[in-house]
Amino acid sequence: MIRYIFLLAIGYLVYTLLKGVFRSSPPSPPGGEETPVEDEMVKDPVCDTYIPRSMAITKTRGGVVYYFCSQKCAEEFSRHQT
Repeated sequence: MIRYIFLLAIGYLVYTLLKGVFRSSPPSPPGGEETPVEDEMVKDPVCDTYIPRSMAITKTRGGVVYYFCSQKCAEEFSRHQT
């Protein structure tokens, strides 16, 4: 009987340790570098194409920034806004 209680206690300790290992956060990269965040996708209001924000052409109207996939779409947008 004592043997079963002892095995049960050991099993519980192993379970608790493994649960803690799997819940911990992933290790940070060497050198303290942060993992780069993927570029956010934005939608061109003219042709509805999604493009990375870093590659978009921007126009600001009334304090709102609009993102375009090409100069052609930016010009089309400007024509319809005036």
